[in-house]
Amino acid sequence: MARPVIFINQTRCAECDKEMEPRKHKKPFKKLCPECKSKAHQGNAELKKMFQDLKKRNSKMTNEELGISNKSFKNNVKNDDTIFRKQKW
Repeated sequence: MARPVIFINQTRCAECDKEMEPRKHKKPFKKLCPECKSKAHQGNAELKKMFQDLKKRNSKMTNEELGISNKSFKNNVKNDDTIFRKQKW
């Protein structure tokens, strides 16, 4: 026998707790109002721009300026069978 699904109509914003306009379908959990949703998207855009700026800045710098040595990219794994799986047959 299936468990009964209980929907509680959430009509308030999850962030600012402001009453939102009625909808056709019931909302099982709180949603964001348009103002809070635009603030969330704006924050994501600021983070994205910050990472793009850092990427541009680091592309112009040399490895010595970034503190990266050539030794850090070498593969130091010896011929070790422990990283490979043993055959079962």
